[in-house]
Amino acid sequence: MLNFSRRSRPKGEVPLTSLIDVVFLLLIYFLLTSNFVTQQAIEIRLPEVDTRTPSAEQLVVISVDRLGDFYIGDIRVDERLLAQQVRIGLAAADRPEVVIKADREVRYDRVIAAMDIAKQNGAAVLHLAIEPR
Repeated sequence: MLNFSRRSRPKGEVPLTSLIDVVFLLLIYFLLTSNFVTQQAIEIRLPEVDTRTPSAEQLVVISVDRLGDFYIGDIRVDERLLAQQVRIGLAAADRPEVVIKADREVRYDRVIAAMDIAKQNGAAVLHLAIEPR
């Protein structure tokens, strides 16, 4: 009699150790190369819109909080000093552009005052900051 024995096929295995190493290396790479942007410490709730605006990294930024106070950076300034700081900032900036970050609850006339001061002191372009949805 003939005895036919079935050969057991070798089972293929996928080495997961190298795959896990590659995933961790990619994770570390993306963590190290990503940019973390910090916002100012002034509490300002910007209006929300669906469109995006250009980055404001090298531009002069005027912040108006909900009480109507003006800030350059983290420093509170009055209108007279704001004009002087805008002139200094525009002289050092690459482009004569000013970004105005106004709280959504601030009175409209305070935003117009900031725009007027910026225009009178050399700003060619004004940007109003918004919060994307």
